[in-house]
Amino acid sequence: MLDTKLYEEELEKINFQVNIEEIDGIPLDMAQKIVRTDTEDALGIIKSKYRPINHVDAFDGALQTISKAGVCFDNAELKIDSYENGAMAKMEVMFKDHTALVGKHNLYLKYIARNSYNGRWKFQSFF
Repeated sequence: MLDTKLYEEELEKINFQVNIEEIDGIPLDMAQKIVRTDTEDALGIIKSKYRPINHVDAFDGALQTISKAGVCFDNAELKIDSYENGAMAKMEVMFKDHTALVGKHNLYLKYIARNSYNGRWKFQSFF
């Protein structure tokens, strides 16, 4: 698996809880807001049936599945970025032990996952 210290440091960037709260004067079946519990900042307006997927759970689950599939993490590089006060997060993992020659270019296998609390990105991932 990835370097544990780096992995934990990167995940810490997006490790916070969220709550779904009412918006004064708006019926619950129309809209609610999603709020960071550590800062009380609103991250977005969501529909009543929306259920957030925690960034850490989503990314960690994806990496565990990739590891079980036999992809080599020995020389992998991990980067996690967040946007809009943590409402959106993106993880990129470049697997330097997995390459393919495309034309005259030697390309690394790269995995990208995105998730959001504000509804802009449903959890998605791709190589």
